[in-house]
Amino acid sequence: MKILGREKVYHGGLIDVEKIHVRLADGKERHYEMVNHADAVTVLPIDENGMIYFVEQYRVGNGGRKMLELPAGVIDPNEEPITAAHRELREETGFACKTLTKLTEFYMIVGYGDEFMHGYLAQDLYADALEQDDDENIIVKPIHISEVYKRLFNNGFDDGKTILVLSLAIPHLIKRFPELHQVLKS
Repeated sequence: MKILGREKVYHGGLIDVEKIHVRLADGKERHYEMVNHADAVTVLPIDENGMIYFVEQYRVGNGGRKMLELPAGVIDPNEEPITAAHRELREETGFACKTLTKLTEFYMIVGYGDEFMHGYLAQDLYADALEQDDDENIIVKPIHISEVYKRLFNNGFDDGKTILVLSLAIPHLIKRFPELHQVLKS
C-alpha cells in the first residue's frame, strides 16, 4: 500500500480525522478514514496486599454507562511513555510506585485509528496524589487480585486495554501472589 495523499476533515480536542488516499498493492486506489489520537498508557497498579486499583468512570463510547478500567491516559506532547504512566497513576489513583514494569505496546484500533498504547505494571505503591484532570470524574475501586482474575476469566471486564494488560501481567504477578495459582487452576 502506498499513501498518495492526506486531507484533514475534522479537528477536535481529542481526535482528528483524516481522509487518506492510497494505492493498494493491486494498483487500485481508494480512500480510508483515519482517526488520529495521541498515544496513551494503561497502568495496572497493585499493592503488597494484592489489591489492584481500578478506576470507575462514565464513558461515552459505551452509551454513557460506568466502565471499570485500569488507570489510563494520553501521553502529553514530548512526554515519554514511562513518564506518562507515572503521571496517570498519580492523577487517577493517588498513588506513585517504586517499580514500573513495561508489559506491552499495541495499536488500539489499527483498522481505522493510529492510537498506540503502552501497558505497565506498577508495584511498590505509596501515596502521592496529583490533581485529576478537569474532565475526569473518577472513583478508585480497589479489588483483590483473586476477585480480579475470577472476573477476567468470566468475561467480567468490557474494556480491551484492561483485559490485555491484566492478561499479560499474570507471569509477573504469579511469582509474588501465590493465591493467583488457585484462580488459574479453577
